[in-house]
Amino acid sequence: MDIHKPKPIRNWREFLIEIGTIVIGVTIALAAEQVVEVLHWRHEVGEARSAVGSELAEDIANGLDQIRASSCTQSRLDALTTILDTAEASGRLPPIGDFRQPPLRILQSGVWNSVLASQAAAHFPSEELDTLAVTYGLVAHGDAAMDQQLAVWSDLHQMVGAGRPLSQAEAADLRRALQRARTLDRSLNLIGYRLYQFASSEHLMFSKSNAADIDDALHGRNRPSLDICQPPAPPKSGGEGLLVDTDSMMRDFLKNPPPLRVTGE
Repeated sequence: MDIHKPKPIRNWREFLIEIGTIVIGVTIALAAEQVVEVLHWRHEVGEARSAVGSELAEDIANGLDQIRASSCTQSRLDALTTILDTAEASGRLPPIGDFRQPPLRILQSGVWNSVLASQAAAHFPSEELDTLAVTYGLVAHGDAAMDQQLAVWSDLHQMVGAGRPLSQAEAADLRRALQRARTLDRSLNLIGYRLYQFASSEHLMFSKSNAADIDDALHGRNRPSLDICQPPAPPKSGGEGLLVDTDSMMRDFLKNPPPLRVTGE
């Protein structure tokens, strides 16, 4: 194999040509590397944006469920207040059936937290990143309020049963629970409203599928039923508590648990 030895540089012109060739080569290599990096992060941001959009679309849809259920929630609280007024005067609760509860939804932010923990977040446009941060701040407040709503409606379900004596102290506790339930309902409505406002911001982008899911929730299409809008169940001897529908779900699960995927030994 012939090895070509570099030719000696005879003058300044050849020297400058040699240097220019090296500089151009290095510049092209660096530019190509930069293009590859830009394309890589563009792909990573696109993947992250898609995942965040799906998570946020479901959070927004859950917030809209809360708003759509609000008129039923307030009507149910009005009815319970009337029952409590009468019971407090007589000293006895009448027979009361399970009067359901507002939508018990989970507002999630796991995908967003993963994006923040990755390097992809640093490559989002600053306006979009700021809007997402504020939006997920609302999600966190909403999730905490959902937990409080579950707790207060569990307290209210102590009224359910075949009828029993009611003390003045318990009546006062129930009245406070009714007030908290009203406040939480209005607070969650405002959070759902603000989440939808951020969804329509020019700095957030959703896929057609995500936008369709949000629109379905806005108009009550293809969404879980709003239990609070159903008539109360017939009275029973004792209170059932919340999440009664999960009992049959757990029985079915224990009978037919899905198989686990196992890899390796």
